[in-house]
Amino acid sequence: MLAALYTGGKLVTGVNHGDAFSKLTEQEKEDCNSICSGFVDLNTMKFISDDGEFYLKQIIMIRHADSEGQQDNSKLTDLGRCQANEAAAFLLAMSLQGFVPMCSPVRRCIETAIYIQRYCKIRFTIKQDLRKQVDGETPESFNRRVQLMLDCLPAKTLIVSHCDFIHTMLTLSTRGSPSNNIPNCSISYVKDGRALCIGRQLDASNCKKEDYEPRKIPEGLEFV
Repeated sequence: MLAALYTGGKLVTGVNHGDAFSKLTEQEKEDCNSICSGFVDLNTMKFISDDGEFYLKQIIMIRHADSEGQQDNSKLTDLGRCQANEAAAFLLAMSLQGFVPMCSPVRRCIETAIYIQRYCKIRFTIKQDLRKQVDGETPESFNRRVQLMLDCLPAKTLIVSHCDFIHTMLTLSTRGSPSNNIPNCSISYVKDGRALCIGRQLDASNCKKEDYEPRKIPEGLEFV
């Protein structure tokens, strides 16, 4: 653990807090009220202070699109394919440079991720630990699984997963109590312990049937 200061989205470390303070700009030093003092674990990028703890990471989380059921092999519905189409277009307008894409192994998550992968020209990795809480898994074990996953995430991650996983990840990664309203194919975005949006829905009501399947998509992009 390193002595650290966090201010204005910037992390400064030192051999002690005085050393870290000496590395701030004069303007940052004058604005003392915006400085958070604590310690950082560089392996997990968890920042710990007297006021709590948070992760110095960016995490974009997308709940899978509408599906025919909740079984592992349930396919997306027509509405779900339209939702995934809209999510892919939304993400295409964002800067995803440096984000590492990963998704749950459940079919509805994979099908949702396929739209994003094809539109945004990124490559998803399937991660078993992104599953929802499974039969026989206690709430404590599930929370521990999500916590371990959060610890291992890189600095920037794009995740396609399930409502319960996303809500738990939001709870563990932010300094608040997030809403558990996570609609299908909604987007939640956490940056440095702050939830910039939770369960943001995209409007798929005007989709036409010809929009259900992606068009003008490069071929050959497969999961790794």
